[in-house]
Amino acid sequence: MARILFVSKDMGGANVTVPLALQALRRGDDVVAVVEGLAAARYEKWGLIPYFKGTVNFKEEPFTLDSQAMLKRINPDLVVVSAGFPINLEHQFASAANAYGIPFVAAEDFWGGSSRLQETRPSLILTPDEYGVALAHKRFGNVPACAVGNSGISDAEPRVEAFHFFSELRKRYSAVFAFVGGEGYTTADIMLLSSCLERTHANWCLIPRLHPKCEKNLIPGTQEMYGEMWRGMFNTLGERVIYAPNLASDDVVLCADMTLAAFSTLLTTAAYAGKTAVSIQTRESMASLERQAGLDEVPVVALGCAHAVRAPVDLSTFRPLTDAVREKLKPYDSKAAYEAINQLL
Repeated sequence: MARILFVSKDMGGANVTVPLALQALRRGDDVVAVVEGLAAARYEKWGLIPYFKGTVNFKEEPFTLDSQAMLKRINPDLVVVSAGFPINLEHQFASAANAYGIPFVAAEDFWGGSSRLQETRPSLILTPDEYGVALAHKRFGNVPACAVGNSGISDAEPRVEAFHFFSELRKRYSAVFAFVGGEGYTTADIMLLSSCLERTHANWCLIPRLHPKCEKNLIPGTQEMYGEMWRGMFNTLGERVIYAPNLASDDVVLCADMTLAAFSTLLTTAAYAGKTAVSIQTRESMASLERQAGLDEVPVVALGCAHAVRAPVDLSTFRPLTDAVREKLKPYDSKAAYEAINQLL
């Protein structure tokens, strides 16, 4: 039996580390969780009570933690960290693990996410696919990297209430689009999306899905939240914009005809489900991608699993990509991930 410390911050990171932590528990390991941000609720939902829980947004509600002292007290055999943005405790504990000579694993929920663990040396990188393996080797040299599937996709079916909701929508609209936004670049993305919708020859409706933490952030130099401004921008599109607050984002994407986003993992959710996935690529969103993951291309587009839009276009011209392309996307396999980290114990 080993003692494994899991450190996570965002929902994406929780989607990778929670199933892995549950695998470890099933195998008889002792699991300890140090969490912050939106990951905390996901851990608690699955009965993984945190040893330490930080605030939802460390930028707006700062907190302090002596990661080296806590790591020494927990005394794990292995540390598993995800890599949220902006990174905080995950980087602190990765650095502390290096300082104490404890092996640590970087678990990516998005290609290249481990680039946020600057000036650390992971013992292993868990990444979605061979594209991610190549990125890991480019950035960390001979550090082992293992493709364990993409946490943004699964074979799960939408909930019944989502089916009913969309059945009613399709009585009024011939095309249902979902838009996923987050961070400040969303403003530019909505502008491009609106221009596309003006050119779209279809009886469409749009369901926006805004990041619950990002929409509450204040616009720099103002007292207005991003979410307020974004909703105001959507209001100009009229009654075709429909909010579905009671539905999970996964369910919306699985039921919609098309999902549009800059580089959200929900694009892979849509592509794997056989739906049309479109990456909205503005100067602002691509700059954010480079800042967050050090990438100059959207991986799901580079893999041929999503279309790219860089200028106004009729969205009705896009169709789902082929099954052969879809086969490039593999669901996250927490058992394979556990077997990979078990080699370090």
